[in-house]
Amino acid sequence: MRPAYSPYVSIVIIVLNGAETIQACLNSLAAQTYPQECFETIVVDNGSDDGTIDVVRHYPVRLVCEPVHGYSRARNAGIEAARGEIVAFIDADCVADADWLTELIQPYRDCRIAGVGGAVRMLPSANPTLVEQFVDESGFVETLPSPKANGILPHIVTRNAAYPKSILQQAGLFDLSLKACEDVDIARKVQLDLGAKIVLAPSAVVYHQHRRSGKSLMNFMRRDGYGEILMATRWKNYSDFQTDLPSELKRMAQQSITLLTYIRSFLFRSLVTRKKDRRYKIYPMLWFLAESANIVGKIQALVDTKMLRCIPTQKGALKR
Repeated sequence: MRPAYSPYVSIVIIVLNGAETIQACLNSLAAQTYPQECFETIVVDNGSDDGTIDVVRHYPVRLVCEPVHGYSRARNAGIEAARGEIVAFIDADCVADADWLTELIQPYRDCRIAGVGGAVRMLPSANPTLVEQFVDESGFVETLPSPKANGILPHIVTRNAAYPKSILQQAGLFDLSLKACEDVDIARKVQLDLGAKIVLAPSAVVYHQHRRSGKSLMNFMRRDGYGEILMATRWKNYSDFQTDLPSELKRMAQQSITLLTYIRSFLFRSLVTRKKDRRYKIYPMLWFLAESANIVGKIQALVDTKMLRCIPTQKGALKR
């Protein structure tokens, strides 16, 4: 049945060396219940050299090539190519539920809405790694961001989000100077600079291929920590997100102290307890790796921002 509200939508997927995952993503978009004539799919290749483009060319999508690496640059290329009045974002390592686009777009029946974010869940796997299970249970990849008491959302993640193209243009598109947290930044600009409203659509679900190895988990958490400091630098003078260098250093010190707890817990569970559950024994060490990487990212960002004074010029995207 055709949705009561079905404006033309441009779905933007940015990808860098995603040959192993993008096929499942594109197949899920082809199976959407949203009317096929009411949306287009734009794949922005950001310099892949693993055969991603060959995979994409087998699908009825628009291919845009952006050779200069950067999440913001790639997303902006997709926005500029978009023909739809609404631009929806999904990552190349995600699979969309059949009703994803229908549920993501329905809140726009209210003309006051300027952004919608959906739910992110773990992609089902017959044999998930311990790291995948850890990421899913720890909440690092947010299923839904929690609203603040004052009505301002921290952000909606661009692996499952939609904005009117006109709103993205008014907000100045994604900031090319940011190496991380560009989705946090655009959400705050829409809400705080434009005074517009963002809402959540819990029934708009995508399934994400979580990090499978300790190395990929650490890369993710380092980028996350780096982004936290970038956002502290960018938004430190806004009352909703006010912070300063002493506050950030205090939080980092508390994180560092917690690392000792993880080490003690790992040793106790490994040497003293008799439980055979591997997750019970390994999770403290995964927490240690994740928080350590997050702290490293924050330290790197403090140096690059000159201790929260300025946003550094982007010289290259951080690894995911």
